[in-house]
Amino acid sequence: MMKMIKKTTLLILLCLAAAMQAQGAVDAAKTLDAVATKVRTSKSISAAYSLTGSNQISGSGTITLAGERFAMTSPKMSVWYDGTTQWTYSAADNEVNVSEPTAAELQQINPFAIINSFRQTYSAKTLSSTKTSAKIQLTAKSTKADIRIATVTVNLSTMLPTEVQLKLASGQTVTLTISNAKIGNALAIDTFRFPKAKYPRAEVIDLR
Repeated sequence: MMKMIKKTTLLILLCLAAAMQAQGAVDAAKTLDAVATKVRTSKSISAAYSLTGSNQISGSGTITLAGERFAMTSPKMSVWYDGTTQWTYSAADNEVNVSEPTAAELQQINPFAIINSFRQTYSAKTLSSTKTSAKIQLTAKSTKADIRIATVTVNLSTMLPTEVQLKLASGQTVTLTISNAKIGNALAIDTFRFPKAKYPRAEVIDLR
C-alpha cells in the first residue's frame, strides 16, 4: 500500500511539474508577444546600449528603432537599416559596407529583431520573474540556427528588453545591455540610412 501511495504521489508531482513548465512557456510567449507589439506599434524607440562578447568584443552607443528599421551608432562602428538595405560604417577603415541582410543576420545585429520573430524559430520558457522583470530563454528549434540560445530580460513596467544575451553556433557569447529606453515620435526614413554628407570621404563597398 505504501509503495502505491508513493508512486501515486510521485505521479502527481510529475504532472504538477509538467503543468508548471507548460504555464511558464505560455507566460514567456505572452510576455514576448507584448514586447513585440510594443516595439511594432511605437512610432520610434531610442535607447543607450553597451555590448560585450566572449571574443573581447566591446562597445557602447545609441540605438533608434521604428518598426523593422533601426540605427545603431557608436565611436567605432555604426549601422543603419531602412527595412531593405543595411549600411555598416567602420570608423577605423573609414569605409561603409552596403548589404541586404537576411533575417538571421539582422537578429545578430538588432536585439529587437529576435523578439519579433521568436514564435517561428524559437521555443520560449521563463527562467525567473519578479514583479518588475522577467528573464526568458529562447532556444532555437533548428540545430542549424546561428543563434542557438537567446536570454531576454524584460522590464515588465515598460514591456521593453533591458538585456539580451546570445549564444551563437560558434560558441561565442554576446551580451547587449539596454538602458534609458524612450518612446518617441515618428522619424524620417533618412534617419535609418547612411548619412553620406557626414562621411564624404568614406569608401563605399557595395556587397549586394
